[in-house]
Amino acid sequence: MTPELITKIIKGRVADGTYGRGTVLPAEKCLAAEFGVSHWGLRQALQPLKDTGILHAICGMGNLVPDPQAPQPTAREAWEITKIIRERLAEGTYAVGTWLPGTRVLAAEFGVSPATVQASLRPLKQEGLLAALESQGTYVIDPHHSCAPPPGAPSHHVAIGMVIRERLRSGIYPPDSPLPTYAELECEFGAGHSTISSALQLLREEGLVSRRQRSKRVYATVSASDPE
Repeated sequence: MTPELITKIIKGRVADGTYGRGTVLPAEKCLAAEFGVSHWGLRQALQPLKDTGILHAICGMGNLVPDPQAPQPTAREAWEITKIIRERLAEGTYAVGTWLPGTRVLAAEFGVSPATVQASLRPLKQEGLLAALESQGTYVIDPHHSCAPPPGAPSHHVAIGMVIRERLRSGIYPPDSPLPTYAELECEFGAGHSTISSALQLLREEGLVSRRQRSKRVYATVSASDPE
């Protein structure tokens, strides 16, 4: 089933009340199984509904049908993302003096709009944990010590590699499991084949992923939190 048809079906279910206001859609893995597509194919189908406000992605909850009478979910989305990024700053996943992944990469990771990502970063900038350089990006600073901008914003493939590395570390891609296909990663991150290939090459050099003989898929070797 094509993503366009899935989008139409889900939009129809929202319109006829099958998925009522204020309710959360079935888990993405359940919808993917229902429509006979991959998880990443389903996300491609859901994205137009998020872009137009028919659905909201809420971190830790899933895809919500907004209720105009309820508090705006965008604020909750941003708050949840702020919380996650704050945790990554505290544990050193995003170290002082390094660039954060770009807004587009973070939006793809969390399944939200770039505007929501920008809203989530605003409190961290106000607290002196992040700083932004116009046209370059956002980097991590120490609120108690001056910190010069790091040299050169990370290229797209490096930023994508950071996101995939975090997924390996957190167990989203367990050891010995296949990563999404190149096509699925290209769709998620809005990147070309060569960019995804370069991102995965970085992880191969670190021994975090590998390509198996007679297979076009890339597999997780160990999680990024495992000792070498």
